[in-house]
Amino acid sequence: MRKADISYHIHSHLSERDCAKLEHILRSHSGVQRANLSSNKHALTVAYDVDTTNSLLLLSRIRMLDSHASILG
Repeated sequence: MRKADISYHIHSHLSERDCAKLEHILRSHSGVQRANLSSNKHALTVAYDVDTTNSLLLLSRIRMLDSHASILG
């Protein structure tokens, strides 16, 4: 397994419920080991297996709840 970490910019308009849903969606995604929003809810860090998924596929999942989300960096 090859692991990678990536951070995404999340817009703060998401409700608490949507934030919890977003973390759940990502944690349920095959290959994701960890998905955590920062305390200010502007950054989402995801640890994943690069042999199972990729950063653009994860971004597409994130955009289900935040259409303006983007990769940081």
